[in-house]
Amino acid sequence: MQEMLTQTLTNIGIALVVLLASYATYYIKKATAKAQAEIDKIEDDKQQKLLVNALDSLEDLAYKTVASIEQTTAKNLRELVKDGKADKQELKELSKDAAARIYNQLKPEYCKVLEDNFCNLEKYILDTIETNLPMIKKSTS
Repeated sequence: MQEMLTQTLTNIGIALVVLLASYATYYIKKATAKAQAEIDKIEDDKQQKLLVNALDSLEDLAYKTVASIEQTTAKNLRELVKDGKADKQELKELSKDAAARIYNQLKPEYCKVLEDNFCNLEKYILDTIETNLPMIKKSTS
């Protein structure tokens, strides 16, 4: 009888250990999933911050580049086009030149995050240039 009681208590003890191990495994998996979600959130926050910084840098570079071209070239070129001494296509080429300058000045990680978030980065840069142009023309005239 005592042997049977000992066997039963041993089986109950083993069952309790297995049950506790199952609960521990469950909570460890749950904690791991929560930690992974936090890591993903941190990565998303880093990517978001990188994108915001890239956009700010692009905007700043676009403004400064367009202002520089406006002061050194575009204003005079518009006058030449107006007088028929230059082709209007040359003005369009200035935008492409500005876009190339801006792209070359952006940090590589900014270019990557912008390319990952926009279908056509070159078009976005050109649109940013065109957005800044009226304000710059107004301030330089």
